[in-house]
Amino acid sequence: MRILTAIDGIVKGDDTWLWRYLPQNEHEFDFVYVKPLLRSYPRHLRSLLYYSRYVLLGIKTFFRAPTYDIVVSWEAKCGLPFAFLQSVLHRSRPPHVILGFIGKNAVRKARGLCRFALRSVSKLVVYASAEVEEYEELFSMPSDRIAFIPLADFYSMDTLRREPTLPCQDYVFSVGSSNRDYGCLAEAVKGLDARMVVVGKKSDFHGVAFPDNVEVKYDVYGPAMDKFLRESRLVVIPLKDPRYSAGQTVLLKAMTFGKAVVVTETLGTADYVEDGKTAVLVEPGSAVALRAAIERLLDNPQEAESLGKRAQSEAARVYGRERFAQDILKTLENAAEEANEYNEGVQRQRRGRKSRS
Repeated sequence: MRILTAIDGIVKGDDTWLWRYLPQNEHEFDFVYVKPLLRSYPRHLRSLLYYSRYVLLGIKTFFRAPTYDIVVSWEAKCGLPFAFLQSVLHRSRPPHVILGFIGKNAVRKARGLCRFALRSVSKLVVYASAEVEEYEELFSMPSDRIAFIPLADFYSMDTLRREPTLPCQDYVFSVGSSNRDYGCLAEAVKGLDARMVVVGKKSDFHGVAFPDNVEVKYDVYGPAMDKFLRESRLVVIPLKDPRYSAGQTVLLKAMTFGKAVVVTETLGTADYVEDGKTAVLVEPGSAVALRAAIERLLDNPQEAESLGKRAQSEAARVYGRERFAQDILKTLENAAEEANEYNEGVQRQRRGRKSRS
């Protein structure tokens, strides 16, 4: 099977992205990508230039797609422009699967347009089980075309193999951009007898007044971010809108590193942790509940250690990258098979009508 993958990052050399984690692979993988139009976008043109890149990716994918057995797009931004072109031109082949589809604000505001585009999509892969029913209603899409596949942690095990242990430092850590509620976090840790380090983009903290015990760092990624996470006493993931699937990447990374986690209970986190067993869940928007959970783990280091160990065991058992890659590949194979069966049925009907005429 020839698989074309539309992504938002460069795949170099012999790297095959997600597919390199397949233990056995008989398929051919190619990639399509469009570079950012500018290194940084002027504020007044930010949205236009940002989304133009993905429109160009959709066009490029559209012209390359006919020679492949299936197309895979990474997230809605890479998949919807191609899906729209497929729907406009009534083209159903090759089948198209969107991985990690999340109905964020932009998608919800353009719900009618997205609903039209998704007509041509064979399968949406989502990372929260509750999204299946939600998107069935939101986009009038049959539930059998929406698949829940739990996300995986991809790189943290490699980090642990290179450097198994790091000394724990005396701070609480938080990181991330998607759907974060840093206003609630700032209120929760005000006056807390503990140092905190928060990492994100400047835009993540717009209008947030952090207290003096919080150190904010901007644009820290990769090994440097991992080091901050691994050396922390515990990790806090404050999430804003409980309807959105967000926070799983940092959550799974923290679990793999064996850290105790305090995380908002949302649509996106409920599938991955059990309250009091592999994380501490708190209600959305409650600074009081968030503060209580943080203080509870700081005051009870043995509980925090046990929580982290159970989370690490769960991450290794359930959320491995090989399992994720195999589940995705099986979904693609099924989508391609279903598309072939459908087209064969259409051809039989056409032959039947011709023979009767």
